[in-house]
Amino acid sequence: MRISSATSHIRSSSHQAALRYAAREQESKEIDDDRAWCEERFKWEEQARLGEQERQKRDEEEEAKAAKEREREILILRGGRWMGGGGWM
Repeated sequence: MRISSATSHIRSSSHQAALRYAAREQESKEIDDDRAWCEERFKWEEQARLGEQERQKRDEEEEAKAAKEREREILILRGGRWMGGGGWM
């Protein structure tokens, strides 16, 4: 009877250890999945931020070109002469 009880206890302990191991593995997998999701989201946010910076830079460049063109048109209307290279005469 004692051997049967000891065997049952060992099986129960072994089963509990296996369950604890499986739970730790599952938790580890969930942590890894969360980490991967966070890293992917960081990449998306970084790409969005860089995209916004590029759009802003492009808009500023276009605005500067438009301002220079307006200045050129105003000076032409006033009788000035465009010398090229950004100079007026």
